[in-house]
Amino acid sequence: MAHPFKVGPRGPKGPRPPRPPTGPVEEEKSDADGSSAEPEAKGKGARKRKGNGARSREARARENHFGKVQVFDTDDGGFVPLPMVLRACLWLFKPTEWMVLTAVMMHAGPKFVTWVSLPEICHEMDYRNKGKLRTILNRLVSLGFLAHAESGGVEYWCVVDPVSAIKGLPSTEVVSPARRQLINDVLEMVGRPTIAFEETPE
Repeated sequence: MAHPFKVGPRGPKGPRPPRPPTGPVEEEKSDADGSSAEPEAKGKGARKRKGNGARSREARARENHFGKVQVFDTDDGGFVPLPMVLRACLWLFKPTEWMVLTAVMMHAGPKFVTWVSLPEICHEMDYRNKGKLRTILNRLVSLGFLAHAESGGVEYWCVVDPVSAIKGLPSTEVVSPARRQLINDVLEMVGRPTIAFEETPE
């Protein structure tokens, strides 16, 4: 039995909660060369100036190029978290492995646990090889991105924090210095502690 579909923190009924105040919006200032000067982040927990600039650039791109495109509204719920640090780890996964990982993630609830069955995943992916799917799930467990348990004939899957998985990667998965830097760059960008990788012999 799959985990029931989640509709967000406020539940399926009830009024939409008010958005938190974001403070006054500063007007963009243009330099002589036409480029925009980005406001500097202030206050505890504020992102670096680079982060503010990235968000402002995104807003401009959305307005200039995609003004009529309907995008997903996170206020409506019905979504699961996809940690940004995973984008620095995509090289670890084959395309089908990534599909299976995200399928399990989309079944998991607020506690990051699901009991979705292999036939359900096969059906959703239109994947006819259940034996191969088992091999893929076992690899995701061995990499540390999923945890597995069985009780009363039911299989349970838990989505592991990617940072914990990265720290515990098996020695067969060699993370190059460039990839280590990319992982830590993303972690720093989102305000999480970076990883002190152990030096590997040349």
